Amino acid sequence: MVDPHQAEKLWQEAYDLFCGDKRKGHVKAIEIASLLIKDGPIDAVTKSRLQCFIADNYSQKLGQHDKAIEYYEEALRTDPGNSLAGSNLGCVYLMEKKDYESAARILQQTLNRGIESVFVRESTRDWLAEAKQKIGR
Repeated sequence: MVDPHQAEKLWQEAYDLFCGDKRKGHVKAIEIASLLIKDGPIDAVTKSRLQCFIADNYSQKLGQHDKAIEYYEEALRTDPGNSLAGSNLGCVYLMEKKDYESAARILQQTLNRGIESVFVRESTRDWLAEAKQKIGR
């Protein structure tokens, strides 16, 4: 079991690695986040955020969009209110998979659940408009 102080240090290390530009660092960030999920004293919201962080690494840093989709979906199963996971999942379907129907559905569901962050809400709206335009709605 990882104690809270150690978990905070590990999280900072994972975040610093995510911000870097080395592939090995991104893989290590995923390993750290996975360890925190497995051995850390965390609640569902924190677990979902860590799953979203792993997905972000796969999508934004490693270009492994199918793995990202798995983790975004897992983050949403863990915490359906994780609007960042929903928004980013919709973006992956829109931009990388070119699956505009799925993107529109996911982005609309995310907006319907409510999004506190203005940045996430506006990005989600923009991506939804783009998805709808692509499918002719």
